[in-house]
Amino acid sequence: MPNAVWGGQYGVQAIKQRINALIHLHAKMAERINTARSIRADLMARDREFSHEIRATREQLNATTYSDAITDHRIRNNLKLVQLVTGYCSALDDKIAKYQVGLVKLKYLINRAEDELKMYKALESFDTTELLTDIEQVITEYQAEINLDLIESDKIAIRSCESIWEDIVAGRL
Repeated sequence: MPNAVWGGQYGVQAIKQRINALIHLHAKMAERINTARSIRADLMARDREFSHEIRATREQLNATTYSDAITDHRIRNNLKLVQLVTGYCSALDDKIAKYQVGLVKLKYLINRAEDELKMYKALESFDTTELLTDIEQVITEYQAEINLDLIESDKIAIRSCESIWEDIVAGRL
């Protein structure tokens, strides 16, 4: 990008192209949020099933402590599944929050670019360098972000099975 005051149709076209790129990225990011929410809802349904099965098995066995409970393979396996599901949900929550921040930034830049385009058209020339640089930085950042997996396995926080057990017994899960 030239860093000068642009005039004429070239500057208008450059801003319009960047606005279209921002709008497209905004739509893709909103789609990713919806996908993440859908996956999270499915995972939470599975989490409730696993937790219910743990409670039912606990009652059948009359297991009162974690040590007693993990001797049963169904409880032990379901605790591990809840452990994974809650880790995945937490990772999705983080990703959704990051995407929501991105949506706000993108919307701000879209509005800013549209406003500056109006000024540009009125003045016939306007320094667009800062605007176009800001747009390129945000597009680069969030384009890379939406191409990452929704759940990055190396970023999953895993709770201990014992703390999950305690939450289930206490009725928090």
